[in-house]
Amino acid sequence: LTAVLLSALIRIAFLPVWLVVQILYTAHMIFSSRKLGVSATALSPMAMRWLQYQLGLRRDEACAKLIKVLPNHCYAGLRATALPVLLGHRLTGFVPKMLRYPYEGIPPVGHCSAVRATFVDAAIERYLPGVDQFVELGAGYDTRTVQLQHNRQIRCFEIDLPKTQQMKRELLHQCGVDTSDVKFVSANFLTDDWLDNLAKAGFDPRKPTSFLWEGVTYYLSREVMEKTFRTIAKIAPGSVVVFDYGTEANIKVYRRPLYRLNKVVFKAIRGPQTFWISSEPPVKKNLAALMDAYGLSLREQLDCGRETRRRRSFGGLAAAVLK
Repeated sequence: LTAVLLSALIRIAFLPVWLVVQILYTAHMIFSSRKLGVSATALSPMAMRWLQYQLGLRRDEACAKLIKVLPNHCYAGLRATALPVLLGHRLTGFVPKMLRYPYEGIPPVGHCSAVRATFVDAAIERYLPGVDQFVELGAGYDTRTVQLQHNRQIRCFEIDLPKTQQMKRELLHQCGVDTSDVKFVSANFLTDDWLDNLAKAGFDPRKPTSFLWEGVTYYLSREVMEKTFRTIAKIAPGSVVVFDYGTEANIKVYRRPLYRLNKVVFKAIRGPQTFWISSEPPVKKNLAALMDAYGLSLREQLDCGRETRRRRSFGGLAAAVLK
């Protein structure tokens, strides 16, 4: 209780300064990303993974190195926005609940970013023993393949837009991060045959594969999203895809005055959210039906936001396997 109270007092004391820093930090991220023409949507989950690393909750040395040198990101601003949490942890050892998943119950929407990182890490570890290849679709600034490349039984591939991928590779090399066993494949989900590009890089569709599709489905049209899932369903039996998704409940929320700022930010970073699944409860049943239609079988699912008669789930995380 003492740790909780002291950490709360630290956050309250820093709140006015934190708000100013957060606004400046976000503005810098948006404008620098637009100027460079690279991904900005990938920075938020990367910052969360960095914070978990700083608190000793996960291993990710490559992330800690890469985030310091990204030109569309202010590392000093990140340290400043995270200072109340880091200081509270340093003085008391307290870790906010949103960073302590798994815990009992359904995670609230505000915990989704942290929960996503933990859920994905656990899913990768759970399904990796049964596959020969790991493919990250729309990898952004994620560095999981960098860690997995040392597993000599797994071949690692990353797919992303050419400009974002080129910058990431150059910066990782600059940081001294070894990526020699990661195959980087350039592709645009909207226009390219990403599976063909993968095959040219040495990917074997006859071997069971673990796909990670994190933080991408929201920004694609239904047609492109469905095509991607159906393509995954053609890979060898034993393959699995771990992904996250949003529901139609977000559409109504974004119409509220308080949430319109989020919509403006997404538009500014050229990342409008377009794909949603039905939020009619139970969402798990809707998602299972979609996966079944694509030739996949839903294996596990976690809601972000509790479902009730009046409230809807805003999204979640899932893993599906080939039938």
